[in-house]
Amino acid sequence: MNDHPEARELNSIKFELFIARLKKHHDDPADPLEKSRDFSSEAKLHGTNAGAGLLKIDCKTARELLTGALEGNPIFNADARSRYLKAFNAGERAGVARLKHKQVLSDAVKDAADANRETAKDLAAASPNATAEQVKGLLDLIQAQAAAKLTSRIRLSANNITGIVDQIEQALLKNHHLFRIYQRDGYIVTPTLISGKTRKGETTYTPGIEEPSEEALWEIIDNAATFEKFDARSKGWVVAAV
Repeated sequence: MNDHPEARELNSIKFELFIARLKKHHDDPADPLEKSRDFSSEAKLHGTNAGAGLLKIDCKTARELLTGALEGNPIFNADARSRYLKAFNAGERAGVARLKHKQVLSDAVKDAADANRETAKDLAAASPNATAEQVKGLLDLIQAQAAAKLTSRIRLSANNITGIVDQIEQALLKNHHLFRIYQRDGYIVTPTLISGKTRKGETTYTPGIEEPSEEALWEIIDNAATFEKFDARSKGWVVAAV
């Protein structure tokens, strides 16, 4: 939770000012805007920051400070106190979901790094004649593919098939060079080695192109983007399996 110290410091100052404003808030007949002011959106924002670990205090302490400020000011009746606390709690759930999602992506980066090391071992064992430059080139490609997956986000939602397909297409177009996919005559194709036989019955491999199978194409799509779905329980977007 120390990866955003500046944001945490700034958000904490804003939260302290918010609490101070609640304590001093009063019914001023000369200022109807102040009288009718609703703090729900601000309470939710600070709840989100608390849930995401972007305050210097934990969620429990922040909630206690909010409760104390509301209960200490007689202008806030029971309905108002309940409304603002519910807004804070909703924001907290969203912040927790965001933090969990971030951890999932962080784990994905770590997994990619681990995979790179294992791939290096496999390459060394399977291709003893491969040069260090060739091995490094393949590892760089794997790392670039992992980065592409993290930067391309596709959110799955009901009644939006056309939009989802368009997003998938954009992700493939953006990263086609990383996954060696191209378009020919309206079809997706990929370079490959096509096997054949000589007159003597020996197996040969000739460079060519072919359409990837449905399974192979879905694997490429899954590697080219991160899919997300809305989780009603946490009220936030989470990583989805496709």
